[in-house]
Amino acid sequence: MKHVTGRRRGIPFTKPQTFADCIGNELPLGWEEAYDKHVGAYYINHVNQTTQLEDPRQEWRAIQEAMLREYLQTAQDVLEHRARSGCADNAFMDLPLDLDADEPYAA
Repeated sequence: MKHVTGRRRGIPFTKPQTFADCIGNELPLGWEEAYDKHVGAYYINHVNQTTQLEDPRQEWRAIQEAMLREYLQTAQDVLEHRARSGCADNAFMDLPLDLDADEPYAA
């Protein structure tokens, strides 16, 4: 986990560098949550010098969830294909037993 270390009022602190490193509702280095009486909470990206109303943590979580769903769907498709083709009992039959062998593996 990457963190940036510093001191605030003599108290040491660390700040995560990416959303993946954040714990709970932390924002990573370069992000700040601010409040405006007209629009409510908004988020400042100091790295890109932009602001947005959408919580970037929610955006990051949605992207991660979509990636996980896609991965799980692909894995399910592979398992179903192997089950239909009779390979489900030994899913590793297509892998060579000796990775250092000079001859290609023949099943």
